[in-house]
Amino acid sequence: MIFLSLKIFKASLFKTIRISLKHKIMTLETKAIAKTWFDALDKGNMETALGCLDPNIVWINVPKIKDGSEIIPWIGTANGIDEVINQFSTRDGIAEVKEFKPIGMCCEGSTAVGLIRDKTLILDTGITFEIIFATWMTVENNKIIRWKSYCDTAPIIAAFKGIQPPVPQF
Repeated sequence: MIFLSLKIFKASLFKTIRISLKHKIMTLETKAIAKTWFDALDKGNMETALGCLDPNIVWINVPKIKDGSEIIPWIGTANGIDEVINQFSTRDGIAEVKEFKPIGMCCEGSTAVGLIRDKTLILDTGITFEIIFATWMTVENNKIIRWKSYCDTAPIIAAFKGIQPPVPQF
């Protein structure tokens, strides 16, 4: 009876160790992809950045708000890499990113959460906004399959309206 209990305990322990090790490996892989993504964007290397994305990515760049955020033409949901590229192209046609710096990242399993400092000039108004935004990514098979950003859009809207927004406090 004791031998059987010991055998069951040993099997359970090894299973727990295997699951824990697999989870740690997944976390390291997720961190590597997220770091590559952020580093590529920081350096303006769009080819490398886009290479991190799954072709069928679900990309939610701040949900649109009716009668509020439509002034920002590059936000909203994109399905697939072509629509993501279109969002970047739209932004790049009317704004110039001055700074895009990762300032923090946490990874657990297939999830990566990052904080980014973004300073962008709106070309029509000559106003630069600065925001800190959060991204939530899901990584599978070494590709980002889902990306969602969260931010206060008020400074972006102000810059489009020709109003200099304050620098965020953090």
